[in-house]
Amino acid sequence: MGRLSVIRGVPSKAEGFERVLRIYEPDQYFWDDSTPFGLVLMHDAQNLFDHPETWSWPSWGAEHALQGLMNQGRVGPWLIVGVDHGQGRFEDFSPWPEPRAGVQGRAPAYARFLIDELLPELHRRYRLKSGPQWTATVGSSLGGLVSLWLHWSRPDVFGRVAALSPSVMWCLDGLFRHWTKHTERWTKLYIDAGETEVLERAGFTMKYGEAVRAFAEHLERLGYAPHELAVWLEPGGIHSEADWRRRLPAALEWVLR
Repeated sequence: MGRLSVIRGVPSKAEGFERVLRIYEPDQYFWDDSTPFGLVLMHDAQNLFDHPETWSWPSWGAEHALQGLMNQGRVGPWLIVGVDHGQGRFEDFSPWPEPRAGVQGRAPAYARFLIDELLPELHRRYRLKSGPQWTATVGSSLGGLVSLWLHWSRPDVFGRVAALSPSVMWCLDGLFRHWTKHTERWTKLYIDAGETEVLERAGFTMKYGEAVRAFAEHLERLGYAPHELAVWLEPGGIHSEADWRRRLPAALEWVLR
């Protein structure tokens, strides 16, 4: 395997606190120091890697998923930068308020950290390709919601998205209400959920299978074509790290190829 680094105490001026990064450089990054790589920016990094500090097991095994795809020649050169969620995960990943859960959205500040502070530093430190076609954002649940929102709000930065079990019903169906036209930028979107996936959270029922199906239909009505949008509703899929680990290789292959 390649190299997994944990970087602590990363200041976020936009948010007023420090964050932790977990960065996976595949084997291929060290083979040729002239090859630039694409960037996969992932959320909830505490759960992404098979590492002693991982918060929950099984993890997503993101390093195995990407390394395996690259070794088999199914995707080109990419590296992963995972960002730990901050002092309030619901707030971090909410673009707008969610009154049912008493959450005020803090995602715009998170986006300023990612775009104005983190991405320029990553481009200074690593051999990265520039542009939205070479910058992906990946997450699950509320991390999936913020991944989709980052593309919608800044398609000039994030062109590729994998949103596993995204909470598109959060913020009073905010993505449905605000995403009213095609971004008219280069786009590859992958969204999935369990076909009957349901989660009780913050005092209300979130029906992921129904909501993801409805959101995919919403995007199709806005003109997103099959080469831009992939949707998978997995029979028997539930809201769990194990399910996201199982679906991640296919998600990354579609989004990154």
